[in-house]
Amino acid sequence: MKRNTPLLLLLICAGCAYPQSEALNSFQEKYKHERDVTFINIDGSLVNLAGELASLDEGKDDEIRSFSRLSKGVDHISIMKFDHYEHILSSEEIESFNKELSAEGYEELMNIRQEGKKVKVLSQTGDVNTLTNVIIMVEEYRDLAIINIDGEFNLQDVVTLVEG
Repeated sequence: MKRNTPLLLLLICAGCAYPQSEALNSFQEKYKHERDVTFINIDGSLVNLAGELASLDEGKDDEIRSFSRLSKGVDHISIMKFDHYEHILSSEEIESFNKELSAEGYEELMNIRQEGKKVKVLSQTGDVNTLTNVIIMVEEYRDLAIINIDGEFNLQDVVTLVEG
């Protein structure tokens, strides 16, 4: 048993590395192998590296410092893009997915509709100054993209980037 303990700890830690929602996990597993679906996983260490490289810029302004701090909070990013999603997903499936996310504590932060494009941003909130686990859904014409960013983010850094 002692020889297996490090392996067991490694497996447990690997399972904890991506604390995304169960609703999102099951949604991704159900649809990621569909013909018209593109699925991308990005480990947080790659985003962290981008933040470190950006922070090396000599003219460090507030936006770069904010991006660098935000990038350190990213644990994992997944992107799922549906081409002609109405052939794959029904409106009931999308509504059910949104309800499951809501049941897991995701709150709608923003909902934008403009010229045939819909953008919805959901997040779980930490304390007053923190966002955790952001999901962005973008629907345009007949395509749908779901971007999941697992991590913890300081609200002031997010505001600085958005305003910049």
